[in-house]
Amino acid sequence: MKNKSTLIYGSFIVVCFLFVTFAFNDWLTAERLLSNATRELSQASQMVQEIAVLKGRPRMASLAMESPQRTIERIAEAQRKWSLPPDSLTSVAPSAPTRIGNSDYQLRLTELQLRDVSLDSLASFASELTASQEGLLVRELSITPDREPDTIAGIGPELWQVRLVLTQLIYSPKSN
Repeated sequence: MKNKSTLIYGSFIVVCFLFVTFAFNDWLTAERLLSNATRELSQASQMVQEIAVLKGRPRMASLAMESPQRTIERIAEAQRKWSLPPDSLTSVAPSAPTRIGNSDYQLRLTELQLRDVSLDSLASFASELTASQEGLLVRELSITPDREPDTIAGIGPELWQVRLVLTQLIYSPKSN
């Protein structure tokens, strides 16, 4: 009988030891999973914060190619908004987009010629064109003083002849 009870107690101890070993192993696994989940939550939280910051930043590249007609419409809207005379815009010349090296970006230039424009109006006009966050930027700007006799004599407002080159950066992945 003593051997039988020793065998039962021994078996009970072995079963308890196995139970404790498996429980401890499960506890270590759960601890490791919790640690990984905590680290991943921290990383995800950081990514959400970065996305929120980036969401508020202006886009440098447009996700879609703007048609030349839409660019001309935006120029006309800015011209009306800042009360530039209708005849101040003498030419608009959008070019075909060209790929930038071997990248996924294309660049479209649009050259504007303006005449009889004040510096205040020019600054407001250019700011309006680039404010849309559609990848449109002023690349070049050259101004030449108007040679009208009234302006030279200081009677009228100071007006300028302007050449403005706008660029639109377009994200356009190459197809394989």
